[in-house]
Amino acid sequence: MKGGAWDFTDRDPFYTSSTGKIKKMSRVEEIERAIEELSPDEFRQVAQRVHAIEEARWDKQLDRDAAAGKLDFLREETQATRENDLLKDWPPRG
Repeated sequence: MKGGAWDFTDRDPFYTSSTGKIKKMSRVEEIERAIEELSPDEFRQVAQRVHAIEEARWDKQLDRDAAAGKLDFLREETQATRENDLLKDWPPRG
């Protein structure tokens, strides 16, 4: 988006390190730099979007792990707990 919050064409993608060497910024550093310049409302919008992306990635990974059998131990533990009559209400009933 030319001229908008994500326009890096007028910014210098280089910085001087603590040792005095000029280095090219990484993508993450460029993103961090842009985030620091956001208004509070823009920051909130970006934070919400990043959170949504993180949730979607987590769900996909959980689905992959379940399909690969990596979570089978949870089902087995639950079945053993049920068979031994060790299940408890949560929250506990008072």
